Amino acid sequence: MKIKELSKIKGAFKYIGITSIVFLIILGLFFELSVSYQEANITKANMTNMQKTIDEYNNLAIKINEETYRPVDKEQLDTVQTEILNNLAKNQLLLEKFSEKEAKKTNKKDTRNIL
Repeated sequence: MKIKELSKIKGAFKYIGITSIVFLIILGLFFELSVSYQEANITKANMTNMQKTIDEYNNLAIKINEETYRPVDKEQLDTVQTEILNNLAKNQLLLEKFSEKEAKKTNKKDTRNIL
């Protein structure tokens, strides 16, 4: 009878051991899934924030580009000045004074002239 009882106890220990291992595996998988879900939410929030920043930038760029006195690159300066002078002639306006102003110094290395 002792052998039967020992084999029953061994069977119970095997059952408990296997159940514990399966439970730990499931718990680990759940933890990994939880971490992945949190990372996905953080990434989604970052993407939303970046898209909002890009949209704000684009709206401001459109607003600035629609302004009459907007910054232009040095490469565009001659073209813009020519366009202004042509518009003056086209509308039969007289230009009394014309001079270039120095670009304001900024911390950035971007040098732009303002018309």
